[in-house]
Amino acid sequence: MQIHERLQEVSTPILRDILTTPFLQGLQAGTLPQRVRNNYVYQDDYYLEQFEAATALIEARLPDWLLCQRPQIVFEDLAHQALAPSENVGPVSINQDNQTYVTFLLAQAKRPDPMCGVLALLPCTESYYLIAKTLEHTRTGTYQGWLDFYRGADYHHLVTWYWQIVDTLYSSAQIEANWDVYCAIYQRAYQAEYDFWLAAWPEGAQDSADKKRIES
Repeated sequence: MQIHERLQEVSTPILRDILTTPFLQGLQAGTLPQRVRNNYVYQDDYYLEQFEAATALIEARLPDWLLCQRPQIVFEDLAHQALAPSENVGPVSINQDNQTYVTFLLAQAKRPDPMCGVLALLPCTESYYLIAKTLEHTRTGTYQGWLDFYRGADYHHLVTWYWQIVDTLYSSAQIEANWDVYCAIYQRAYQAEYDFWLAAWPEGAQDSADKKRIES
């Protein structure tokens, strides 16, 4: 069993919980309120900016033989556009869960051991692909482009590159010597993913959506 597969045995229960969050349930049903979609895109834009900053810090310490295999940069604008956010989202504050998450990412990315940073970024990277694959047969109408993006070939190449880093950067003996530390980072990041998805559906959004249906 490869290292990334071993890690996924740890993360499977959290990923299952992520799939039950209101946002992803609404995405599957094709019933995400405008306010929820706007909030998600705004929060994710901020997160991705910090993700790229963390990635740059980590890549500066990766060996050349891994860097030369990095796939093309994947821009997630198409996935965001599939959610049809408002042109002018208006004032949205970065929620505390998101801020806590990116603070954790950047702290791990700055550690001398690049594996710490990679394992902090991996849950976000792989979970989007795994979510989209799990919902492969879902037909969400307007939001179908979101699923298609994250289960597409370009994004899959990025995910497999992260798995390659985890599986090949160090020997099995080195991994075992630091397994508890690495596993804790990976689990902490997956929990932060869950918190991010919960916060993607802001408080009161369901009440607003129910009111709109009643009025119509």
